[in-house]
Amino acid sequence: MKLAFFIASKIAGKGNYTFSSFIKRISIVSVALSLAVMIITSSLVNGFQTEIQKKIFGFWSHIQIAPYTIEKTIKQKAIYKSPAFYLHYPDKKIVKIQRAGSCGGLLNTKENFQGIVMRGADSDFYWSNFSKFMKQGIVLSPSKEGETEPMLISENIANALHLKVKDKVIVSFMTFPIKMKQFIVSGIYNSGLEEFDKQFVFVNMNVVQDQNGWGRDSVGEFDVFLDPSCIHQNKLKNYYMVLGSPFMTDDYYKSLLHDELDEVAISLNAQVTDPGLAVQTIKELQPNIFDWLYMQSSTEVIILFIMFLVAILNLCTALLILIIERTNMIGILKALGANNKTIQEIFLIQAGSIIAQGLLYGNVLGIGLCLIQKYYEVIQLPPASYYVSVAPVAIDMVWIIGLNVITFIVCFVCLLIPSYLVTKISPLKSIRFN
Repeated sequence: MKLAFFIASKIAGKGNYTFSSFIKRISIVSVALSLAVMIITSSLVNGFQTEIQKKIFGFWSHIQIAPYTIEKTIKQKAIYKSPAFYLHYPDKKIVKIQRAGSCGGLLNTKENFQGIVMRGADSDFYWSNFSKFMKQGIVLSPSKEGETEPMLISENIANALHLKVKDKVIVSFMTFPIKMKQFIVSGIYNSGLEEFDKQFVFVNMNVVQDQNGWGRDSVGEFDVFLDPSCIHQNKLKNYYMVLGSPFMTDDYYKSLLHDELDEVAISLNAQVTDPGLAVQTIKELQPNIFDWLYMQSSTEVIILFIMFLVAILNLCTALLILIIERTNMIGILKALGANNKTIQEIFLIQAGSIIAQGLLYGNVLGIGLCLIQKYYEVIQLPPASYYVSVAPVAIDMVWIIGLNVITFIVCFVCLLIPSYLVTKISPLKSIRFN
C-alpha cells in the first residue's frame, strides 16, 4: 500500500470533533451546493432553450421566403405558389416547405371584438408539426361549397372573447367598402408564446387569397422547416463566445454566430431566382427572442464561474487548516525521512476525498431537485415574460458528467498551490509547534 494513501486513510477518521473536521464538513457542503447549483442552472438553461425553440419552430418556420419589403405590414404581396425551389428541395436538410399567407381583420362577437392576423394554411400546411399545440377541436380542413369556413383560434383569444369550439364568429376586413365573413371555430390551440397567441388565427388559404385579391395560383410566403440537428446549440461554443467576446474582433464574432441554419439559408437563396424575394432566417425575423436565449447562456457562464470560485476558495481554506493542524505530524514525518512530495500527497488525498464526497452529495441534490421540478412543476412562471408557464428542465447526463469531471480536475489542480506550504515547514520548528 502506498505510504501517502495509508497515512491519509488513518488520519481521516481521527479527530471527529476538531476544528479541522468542522471545516472539512463545511467544504463538503460547499462543493455539494456549488455542483448542485451548476447542475440546476445548466438544466434550466437547457430547458428554456429547448422548450422555447420547440415552440418557435412549431409556430414559425426556420426560414421564410417572402417578397422583399422594408416595411412591417400585415398586407402581403402575391407570389407564384409553385416555383422550382418548392417543387424540388435544394438541400437535404430541408424537411418541409409550406405555402402560407396573411391578412388582417377584426374578430367580432356579440359582446366584444379583437384585432387579429389571419394566417392562411394551404393544402401542404405542416399540421403534424403544429398539432402538439392543439387543445380542443380539430385542425383546419377544406370547406365545401355553402359551408361556413372553419377557423382555428388561440386559447388566449378564446378566453378573451368567451369562445368555444363550434361557435360562430364574424370577421370584418379592412377594405373599402368593409367586407364581413362568418367563420366557425373548428379548434383551439395554445403555443405558449403569448405575444403570438394574442393575434394569430388560422384559416384556409382561399380566404386569405380572396381578401387580398389574389388568384388561386398565388400565396404570400414560403415557410421552410429544417431537420432539428441544424439548430442544435453547442454549449462549449456558447461559453467560448461569452467568455471571449471582449477580446474578439467583430468579424470573428459574427463568424461564430454563423451556423447550419445560415448555411441552408445561403444555399436556398442561391436557388431563389426571383430578385423580389427575400430569404430570411427566424433569427433575423425574431431577433429579440434569440437575444434573450443567448443571454441565458451568459447568465449560465457567470453562475458556473462563481460556483467554481466558491468551491475552490473553500477547499483551499480547508486544506490550509488541515496542514496547519497537522504541523507536528509533518515535522515528525520529515524527521523520519519523508520527502515533501509524499507529505503533499497525504493532504491532496484528503482534499480529493472531500471533493469526491461533495460531488456525490451535489449530484444527488442537484439532479433530485431537477427531477422534482420536471415531474411536479413546482416553479411557475408568467408566460408573458418567459414564454413558458412552468420553469422547464432538460437534464443532460453527458453534460452533468462533464461538470463533475471538470469540477474535480479544476479544484484538485488549484489545491496544488496551498499544498506547497508543506515544503516551507521546518522539521525542528514544526515538532515544537503547538
